[in-house]
Amino acid sequence: MNCNIAHTQQILHLDHHPDARKQTATLLEKSGFQVVVAVNTQEALRFIQRRGLPHLAVVDWQSGSSFCQQIRQLSDLPMVVLTAVANRTHIAEIIETCADDCLVKPYHDQELIARIKRILHRVLDFSYVSHHVLQIGSLRLNLADNELIIGEYTYAMTPTETKILDVLLRHSGQFVPTQVLTQAIWPSPSTHVTDSRLHVHMHRIRNKLKHSPERFIHLSSTHLQGYRLDVGV
Repeated sequence: MNCNIAHTQQILHLDHHPDARKQTATLLEKSGFQVVVAVNTQEALRFIQRRGLPHLAVVDWQSGSSFCQQIRQLSDLPMVVLTAVANRTHIAEIIETCADDCLVKPYHDQELIARIKRILHRVLDFSYVSHHVLQIGSLRLNLADNELIIGEYTYAMTPTETKILDVLLRHSGQFVPTQVLTQAIWPSPSTHVTDSRLHVHMHRIRNKLKHSPERFIHLSSTHLQGYRLDVGV
């Protein structure tokens, strides 16, 4: 696994508290990340509209809960939320609805950086794959660029959708249990994952596949048990 991933990744940090924002931004920069700061949801969204999605966002919940909820409707941008509320139900709701991880303030510097690196390795590092492109018949999955190519058609994929299709393609024609998929995509025990969260991603993938001109690609499911991708050659 590439241990220098931090040196090429951009993080958006949203916090309206000047001192806390400076402290976290300085920590991220010292850890090798490129940092962009925002003081509120509007400023963060304007940056994304101009420059595109960063690799990850670190968001103070009090300052950017609206940002987390809005951006989750548009993408699966990895997000780490910082909250001052040390309540398990509160933290579980944040992770369930929009975040990949959640830390209570005051956080430990090393823990924040470790969790960020873990998430970035999970969604962005494909060094364990022998080839950056998987192909079966006319279906090709570009792991590096998050693109699904079917014949002459190209579909943009989110990092999570790419990881899901990676697992399904490597087990093409086989039933893949839900638990296997969730552990492959969200391996951390601290990440609370429900079947409905996986179902949302599967629904998006299925919509892209059904608009494909190729009729021999079929994604089927067994309720609450697993999924199977069949690709004709």
